Amino acid sequence: MSAETKSKAPIVFVHGLWLHGESWSSWVQFFRDNRYEATAASWPGDSQTTEETRKNAGAVAGYGVTEIADHIAKQLSAFGRRPILIGHSFGGLVVQNLLGRDLAARRSRSTLPRSRACPSFRFPR
Repeated sequence: MSAETKSKAPIVFVHGLWLHGESWSSWVQFFRDNRYEATAASWPGDSQTTEETRKNAGAVAGYGVTEIADHIAKQLSAFGRRPILIGHSFGGLVVQNLLGRDLAARRSRSTLPRSRACPSFRFPR
């Protein structure tokens, strides 16, 4: 790992329901190509590949948000510092849980610009 990579916060991607960490492989590679330490988190019961996980789907059943977040929190501790977390769908809910535990490098709020197609729409506050 280069000095530049060490100076950047690691990035961890968290997938949603009915997916696997492999679904993030293009993004993981993109960030690695740009000198970030990037990985996709696994969930409890995940196998090494999507195909193996599908063959043993019962292994991932029965876990709640807290158990999944606990499992991922253990993975985050391996970095030695707080990573940037990126989650999609249910993975975003898991990320929020981890943010609430102060396990991420940064907290951010995402906002969507008003659409030109619907300029009068306003997001509720």
